Amino acid sequence: MANHGTYAYKSDYTVHPGEYLEEILEVRAIKKKEISDQLGIPVAQLYRIINKQDMLTSGIVIQLERILGVSRNIWNHLNTEYALVSNSGLRKSGQE
Repeated sequence: MANHGTYAYKSDYTVHPGEYLEEILEVRAIKKKEISDQLGIPVAQLYRIINKQDMLTSGIVIQLERILGVSRNIWNHLNTEYALVSNSGLRKSGQE
C-alpha cells in the first residue's frame, strides 16, 4: 500500500522586500528621495534596503502601508520569508 504522507513545501527562492519596494517606486514613478523623506529616513538607508543590505523595520513597514497603500502583511511576509530562506542556507533571490 502506498504511503500518503504529508509533504511541506519549502521555497528556495524569495524576494527581498527592497526589490519589491524598488519595483513599486519605478511603476509609480516615485523618486527615492521623495519616499525617503516621507518615510523619515536618510536616502542612504533606503538604498541599503533596495540593495538588500538592510531589512525593513516595523516602523518603515507601517509607513509604507500608509504611504503606498501596500498592506503591512505583505511587507512583513516578504521580510520573514527572506530572513528564513537566507538563514536556512538556501539560494536567495538574484543568486544562482
